[in-house]
Amino acid sequence: SKCTRPSAISPFQGRSIGSVELWWPQWRHFIFDLEVKIFEDGKAIVPQQVYQLLSPILRSKYPAITSEEQEISVLLQLLCLAILDAIFVFILNSAGPNSWEAVKATLCDSLIINKSNKTCEII
Repeated sequence: SKCTRPSAISPFQGRSIGSVELWWPQWRHFIFDLEVKIFEDGKAIVPQQVYQLLSPILRSKYPAITSEEQEISVLLQLLCLAILDAIFVFILNSAGPNSWEAVKATLCDSLIINKSNKTCEII
């Protein structure tokens, strides 16, 4: 099965993220506690926590960054992702506090989750 980050911009369909206070513990659990299996060539690799799947930004690829920035690059990626997701959740809950999650669920159902079935119906 697939797991998705609790976010307003992912097809996450778990518990409500109808406030930043509801979203934040779910996000932290997903990133730091949830173990996921990644498959490579049909074989499962050792389960890892989601944050362990992030790669550092290497100085060899981006010479403008410092060694210190490379060292903390995974932490900075996590921080930026948390801020981005928090902003989206905050904005959507401010703009449509009682409606955005239902709209998102309908869109995800049509465009992502049941995309193949909908495509076959059209064909």
